[in-house]
Amino acid sequence: RDLELAARNMGASPLRAFFTVTLPLAAPGIIASGIFVFLESLDEFTGTFFVGVPQVTTLPLLLYSAAMGGNYQVASITALILLVPSVLFMLFIERFLRADVLAKVGA
Repeated sequence: RDLELAARNMGASPLRAFFTVTLPLAAPGIIASGIFVFLESLDEFTGTFFVGVPQVTTLPLLLYSAAMGGNYQVASITALILLVPSVLFMLFIERFLRADVLAKVGA
C-alpha cells in the first residue's frame, strides 16, 4: 500500500498506480492461483461425476463420456483442450522460474 501511495504522491493517477505498482506485485500470486484452480478443477472429476451428471458437463466429464461412448474424435479434441494449458504452464514455469530467476527473487 505504501508503494501505491508513493506512486500517487509522485503524480500517478490511481489507475496508473494500480497497473504499474500493484498489479506487477500481485501478478505471481494471481498466476499461481490460476494454475491451482485449473489443476483442482481437473481433480474434481469424481465429485462432479457422482453429483452433477447429467446436468453438469465439465471437460473431464466430456472426455470420459466421449471415450466410453466410442466417440474418439470428441475425446481426442477434449484431451488436447486439457493438455494445452498444462503444457503452457510447464513452459511458463520453465522459462520464468529458472534457478537464476529464483536466486534473484530470494536476494
